[in-house]
Amino acid sequence: MQIFVKILDTYLITLDVDPLDTLSILKSKIEKKEGIIEDQQYFVHGGMRLKDEHSLAEQGVTQDSTVYLHVGGLRGGRAMGIEFVDVSNTSGLKRVKWNSNVPKWRISTHGLCLEGICYNLACEAYLKQVQIKIGMTKFDLVTDSNSLTTKCPMCYKYVEPITCSFSNCYWRWSGIKQDSITDEPHKCSGDWKYADNAYHYFDQNISGAVIWRRLLIETQFSLPDKFKGTSPFFPIVL
Repeated sequence: MQIFVKILDTYLITLDVDPLDTLSILKSKIEKKEGIIEDQQYFVHGGMRLKDEHSLAEQGVTQDSTVYLHVGGLRGGRAMGIEFVDVSNTSGLKRVKWNSNVPKWRISTHGLCLEGICYNLACEAYLKQVQIKIGMTKFDLVTDSNSLTTKCPMCYKYVEPITCSFSNCYWRWSGIKQDSITDEPHKCSGDWKYADNAYHYFDQNISGAVIWRRLLIETQFSLPDKFKGTSPFFPIVL
């Protein structure tokens, strides 16, 4: 099949690939054609970063799809960061009432839930966006995400987080954000917010995704005493 590759948001090339080719095979073809070293390449399609070990078909790449090639950025793995929703952009923060008629992989919990796509072919949640229950805690997305903490609730295989949600808690975040591979990373943080008894989630299609060199998310049942009456937090009502 034929696909299009947009390179560095500057020019477009076409490639003939097999749907069963893994991303690693695509990277090899790009290196031969464009001279871009494989371990400096990462691809985005449909708002998600593609995985080396999965086939193009598994990741939704079909005939005439356009994938976006970026160079550098996350080179070196998690030491350089992780691509995740931009929690500083609250325009995509939505509130949805609870619904008891949801699949098992979408069951939430109080506090923090991370969300990502399960790519395990044998899982009933394959290619579905699953809820990863984290709860009331401090969670560093870059250093704490692993096969024990961020796993599919159905098959227990590792899931790469792409966005997050909250309920029945106070929450805040701090981190080091890189808006694009050409931007310098910078420190940023958000004030305490309150999520009531509903599903509060970041729509990554609206908030967008950025590279986080560090992202610490903190959730608590109650607002810490030292912030009561002093912090400009507001209940989330969307």
